[in-house]
Amino acid sequence: MATFRPNPRFRAELRRWLARQLGDIVDLAVKEAKRFAPADTGTLRERMEAVRSGENVYIKLPFYGLYQELGTGIYGAQRRYITPRRARFLAWRVRAKDKKMGKYPGKRAGDWVFAKRVRGVPARHFLERGFKVVFKAIEISLKEALRGRP
Repeated sequence: MATFRPNPRFRAELRRWLARQLGDIVDLAVKEAKRFAPADTGTLRERMEAVRSGENVYIKLPFYGLYQELGTGIYGAQRRYITPRRARFLAWRVRAKDKKMGKYPGKRAGDWVFAKRVRGVPARHFLERGFKVVFKAIEISLKEALRGRP
């Protein structure tokens, strides 16, 4: 029995075509993910992009983008409070925006806040949600195509 061996040129062309399609899918997913991303200052949405490098595609995020996607502290992978490592307390300044939202009662913008531990940031899963939207759209399109709809 003979084995099937595709033409090497066909395989290379198919690989390039699949890489382009994957790049287009990632571009759409990043576009959708921007809608779901938290927009405190808008930097995460502005700097999120799909980058193509030859046949590879990756998503470029600001340094904190992964923390927003996966969560930190008790909401993250380690499931424990964030505590100081080299000091007795964690410290940060109150932002005017946080004060307006009702956080830190009794404090003014610019005042220091001290804590022995903090809970962290809940996961936002904006990339996951963006990919889910795109994959659902692909699934619907494929089902319609197989049924013979335009």
